[in-house]
Amino acid sequence: MAKKILFIITKSEMGGAQRFLYDFVTRLDPQKYGLLVAAGGNGKLLEKLDKKNIKTVLIKNFSNIPSFKNILAFF
Repeated sequence: MAKKILFIITKSEMGGAQRFLYDFVTRLDPQKYGLLVAAGGNGKLLEKLDKKNIKTVLIKNFSNIPSFKNILAFF
């Protein structure tokens, strides 16, 4: 059984953290890991991961500034 891993990142524009996450998850063995990437924004990260058959979720109203709004974004 594959281990499930959820990655959450605040923005999906292709900056440094997003490039690292993309490189990391695309190198993991899909037979060993069930991957899901959740991200805010409408950047290229989600598109690129979709092309690699990695499941993604867009989190609306997600911000990199800690706030109550981020908690509400999950509901």
